[in-house]
Amino acid sequence: MLSNKVLTHIYRGRDQARKGQGCRVLVRGNKNRCLVEFMDGFRLMTNRNTLRTIKPAKSGRLR
Repeated sequence: MLSNKVLTHIYRGRDQARKGQGCRVLVRGNKNRCLVEFMDGFRLMTNRNTLRTIKPAKSGRLR
């Protein structure tokens, strides 16, 4: 489960329950796949095209 880990991406996949939630990439695999983890500890294998990077704010910290 994520405690003080930084969420670096937004999930934009077909799963309506997870769409728009922050997540972090744990592992990148072949065929454009990756394993992501959400704030509640749920892990999902997905295509990297479904992720959007969170851009850092001007202070240098991630939002």
